[in-house]
Amino acid sequence: MPHQASLWRGFWALVLSGLLSACAQPGPAPAHPKSEAEAGAQAAEQASRPAEPAHSTASVHPLLDDREPDQAHALPELSFKHLGMHIGGESNTAESKQPYLSAIERQSEALLRCYRWVDEPARGGSFGVDLYVGTAGGAPEVRGVRTKLGGESFQKCMTAAFLAVDFSPTKRPTVLSYSLLFALN
Repeated sequence: MPHQASLWRGFWALVLSGLLSACAQPGPAPAHPKSEAEAGAQAAEQASRPAEPAHSTASVHPLLDDREPDQAHALPELSFKHLGMHIGGESNTAESKQPYLSAIERQSEALLRCYRWVDEPARGGSFGVDLYVGTAGGAPEVRGVRTKLGGESFQKCMTAAFLAVDFSPTKRPTVLSYSLLFALN
């Protein structure tokens, strides 16, 4: 038995010295495998790049295209317009609505991006929301949503876009009922 114990001690001493010497030697950092999300994002980016022509003689920037637009295959332009607004307890004049409308317009890109989640995008349609704005202004509280455009993801996206609106401070807490109309031109 004493001989077997000394063999094990020798074995572990050899293993530990090998590990210690491997740790002490400088070398390149091991490559970390990409996560599935990183690999997927990189693949999507590469797939979205336009294919380079096999024998391009012009030195044109790949994102510039001087060809005439093909109206038969053009995508419709998406826009929205203010459909209505009611300010609870206010005079509801164009002048009193303007600061609120301006704040919402600053989020127009975020609101338009949400349209990709609509169930039937060719239809167009309206979206209504009730917003509570505190006296400090800033982000409102979304209290109600009205739409027939459909899609839970669309409603979540629109709610998030309205939560990002930065309203100016008000004299008193205010409830806004606001609606917009999406149109495909």
